[in-house]
Parts: sequence; structure tokens; C-alpha cells
Amino acid sequence: MEEEHDAELIPPEFWLQNEDYLYGVDLYNFAYWWEAHEAWEGLWHQAEDTYRLFLQGLIQVSASLIKYHMRMLRPLRSLSTAGRDKLRQVVVECDDTAGNYMGLNLPDFLNTADAFFAPFFADTVTDVTYRKNSVKPLILLTY
Repeated sequence: MEEEHDAELIPPEFWLQNEDYLYGVDLYNFAYWWEAHEAWEGLWHQAEDTYRLFLQGLIQVSASLIKYHMRMLRPLRSLSTAGRDKLRQVVVECDDTAGNYMGLNLPDFLNTADAFFAPFFADTVTDVTYRKNSVKPLILLTY
């Protein structure tokens, strides 16, 4: 059964009223990465331009964390790179000079994400790499 979404897309500047976006953020932060991806996908289908790029970046980072959990290195690498690249493009395109978009400080998020994913791009990735207690990139919104 497909989940219902608002008939009219809420513009990104009104993100505080966007229940699907905020629900996806909560799901993501509690490691329900697949469910977060699903919450954002309906928005992504309706969105355009920078808004669409932002949502796709979040969806891909979320999917890469699923691959991390499943210890699937190749898709972890490709999805995390694609998602982070899209979010870097959003920083370039967004109007906010600090790189904030829909309540998220993208430079801070990307720094944490880059640090988290870096060990998985080493020549040798072992079980120890997966077991290290590193900080997963959380979506910390500024209200």
C-alpha cells in the first residue's frame, strides 16, 4: 500500500510545515533509513530543481547507510558519493550563504558524512572498519 502525500507540494522555505520531510528526518535519525527514504520519495517525485536535488541527496545518503548496515561496500561507496555530491551542489545553488537548506546546515552535515564514509574508501576494508564506533551523520535541523 502506497502512503498518501499532500496533493500540493510545500515549498522548501516552508519546511517547518512539511510533515513528510520532518517525519523522514526523524526516521533517518533513529536509523530507520529505508522508511526515511520512503517518506522523502513522494516529495522527491513532486519537487523540482534544488529542492529535488536536496531530497535525492538525502535519499541516497540514507540508502548508503542501509548498505553500510548490510556491509555491502560497493553500493555504500556509490550511493554515499552520489548523495553527498548532490548535497554539495545544493550548497552551491542555495540562497543561504551559510549553506543552510530546509533547516539543515549542509556543510556541517557533509563534514560529518565525509568523516563517517572515509574509512570505507580505503584500499582495505575489514570487519573492524564496520565495528568502529564513528558518528553517523545525523540531520540536525536549525529552527
